[in-house]
Amino acid sequence: MHATGEADNEQLIQALQQRLTELENRDDALSRQYETDLRAYLKLLSRFGKVLAISDKYQELLTGVKHRPSAHPDQNVPGMAGKGIGHDADIALDSLLEHPEAEVRNLANHHARLLRQMRKIMMISDGYLKELRDASLRLELVAKTDALTGLTNRRGMIEKLEIENARALRAGSSMAAILVDIDDFKNVNDSHGHDIGDQVLKTVARLLQENLRRSDSCARWGGEEFIILCPECGWDQAGVVAEKCRNSIAGMHFPTPQGSMNLSISCGVSCADKGNPEWEELLKQADIAMYRAKAAGKNRVMLFQA
Repeated sequence: MHATGEADNEQLIQALQQRLTELENRDDALSRQYETDLRAYLKLLSRFGKVLAISDKYQELLTGVKHRPSAHPDQNVPGMAGKGIGHDADIALDSLLEHPEAEVRNLANHHARLLRQMRKIMMISDGYLKELRDASLRLELVAKTDALTGLTNRRGMIEKLEIENARALRAGSSMAAILVDIDDFKNVNDSHGHDIGDQVLKTVARLLQENLRRSDSCARWGGEEFIILCPECGWDQAGVVAEKCRNSIAGMHFPTPQGSMNLSISCGVSCADKGNPEWEELLKQADIAMYRAKAAGKNRVMLFQA
């Protein structure tokens, strides 16, 4: 039972060690956090592997005890049927502990000790399994979260897009995507520095989230671009969501050491009516609409038109 688990454990450790080697060459905050969690996860896996090895040892001992022939030739002892400890004998362990023959009592006592040790090992094993599950959840969250803004990152959003697209195709429902780009963001970094640029990204992320419907989700798509996914949403509703987001950002004054700074965003909206087109094409259309909004003067929402 545990041999397969132990082999899987070793394969997982090798895969995670390879991932650590890749992360050592990167120097962003998300990678550093991911690397820290991976090292903790590897430590847990190593300890869990030792528990599995000990568990296998006692499992083999128990199996040996179960299959040892009884010293008593008659296994049909009154009151003992139906309480088996092995595959071949239906004899209750409690009764064997009081067996008149010393060899049987010794064997039963040895079996009882092994069972107690086995239960302790399995309790430890269960504890490690819970820790491993918790660590896996944390790693999955880190891997799908943008370290700066706290939003879902590109990887996490692609998973959501695939899920929602499949659901829209099954249900024949619509789905909209809004691609958001911060206007003149390069000038923000050049004029005020990257620290202010990071603050702008976090502020825009917060305002976008505050203006979404409960069913919508927002992700940092890359750089100063964000994407909003709106399930079961038509053109009009998506346009309203995008306009609310644009208004909330255009209406604020962002403080900097050099004075207040105005921010704005350009939004491109695309909608897949009745599950068509696929999400990749949906994003291409939103991207086209967003660049048309830029070309038309920025700080505006543009719906995709073929």
